[in-house]
Amino acid sequence: MSGPLRRWFALELAGHEPEPEAVLARRTYAPLELFLFSAAGWHPHRIHYDHPYATGVEGHDALVVHGPLQAVHAVDTLLDALDALDVPVTVRSLTYRHHALLTVGQEAVVKARSEPVDEDGSSATFEVWMERAGDGERTTTVMVTVVVPDARTTAAGAANERGNTA
Repeated sequence: MSGPLRRWFALELAGHEPEPEAVLARRTYAPLELFLFSAAGWHPHRIHYDHPYATGVEGHDALVVHGPLQAVHAVDTLLDALDALDVPVTVRSLTYRHHALLTVGQEAVVKARSEPVDEDGSSATFEVWMERAGDGERTTTVMVTVVVPDARTTAAGAANERGNTA
C-alpha cells in the first residue's frame, strides 16, 4: 500500500482529519479482460467484446469497459489496500453507480476516501471510484461499508488459534 493511503487511514482511525482522497491504483483494461467478464457474467452486449461492432455500429472509440467490472476492481483494490495495513475487514454492504464511459486503452485511476469511522470503531464506509486519467471524469463510484473487528478480540482470537492463552 502506498504511504499516503497508510497515513490517510491511520489518521481516520485515530479520529483526525485525513487527506481528502488517496490514489490506490492505476489500471488500463485489455480486450481479453472484457471478453472474459462478458462470458463469465453472460453479458451479451457486443460493445464489450466486438471491436468492429463497438466502433463501426455503435460509434465508440474502442471497446467499452463494463460498469460492474470497474466496480469489482475498485472494491478489490480497496480491500487489498486495507489488507496491506493488516486490517482484516468484512464487507457489510456496497452500492455502485456507473457515471461515464471508460474504453479499452484509457488509463483509469482508482481513488478512495473515508466517511467518518463509526463512533464505536466497528465499521467504516469508503467511497471508492474510478476516473479517467486523461480528464478526471468519474466513470464508476462505489460506496463500501466494512466491519472492522476489535483489535483486542482479533489478537485474542489469533492467540487462541496458536494455543496461547493470556
